[in-house]
Amino acid sequence: PLPPLRVWTARISWRGEGRLDITRKSGTAGLFLAPSWAILRPALDARRAGGAESNALAWARYVPAYVAEMRASYRTNVEAWKELLAAGERTLVCYCTDAAHCHRRLLASMLVKCGAVDMGER
Repeated sequence: PLPPLRVWTARISWRGEGRLDITRKSGTAGLFLAPSWAILRPALDARRAGGAESNALAWARYVPAYVAEMRASYRTNVEAWKELLAAGERTLVCYCTDAAHCHRRLLASMLVKCGAVDMGER
């Protein structure tokens, strides 16, 4: 058996080996892991509007929607998911400044449920 995927997360500016852009805006190979504009736009609008209550509500809506999208992604992109899980080490990157409220950390926790090891934020 292959060793488990070691998954890191980082801001988009991180340029090391094993970098995987999982953004809707600039991701290519990792596009199957990016949130759709349907759930991304309301979250971005709430962030721009500011206010802790607005952000908390947007995040509470975003999390289950993103999880549902990733479940659907797994069903339609199973080979890409298997390839990722067999990759050895990857760093998931995106534009968010707050890793605690970012899909890269959500995805890392989902990958752990698939056997990966979460190495944390770079």
